[in-house]
Amino acid sequence: MNDYDLLIGVILRLPSERGVEIHNNIDEITRRIGEAVKKEYENYMIIPFGMELVEPDGKIRILSHVEYPVEREDENEEP
Repeated sequence: MNDYDLLIGVILRLPSERGVEIHNNIDEITRRIGEAVKKEYENYMIIPFGMELVEPDGKIRILSHVEYPVEREDENEEP
């Protein structure tokens, strides 16, 4: 039998003043989502990709992008 990965996107709309509460609690939010998924599935990974600001008129602005916390060696080399 083969193993397959299923990629699923989840959007949580949370109230926050300038996104500060979300940014400060992103690890807790991610942990809680992981605990909920873990009850049903053994192998899982939860990764927060970024945040979006929902404007009062319903438009959405992307505030951040995917960042990798570990620097790659080739990025530090001189060209």
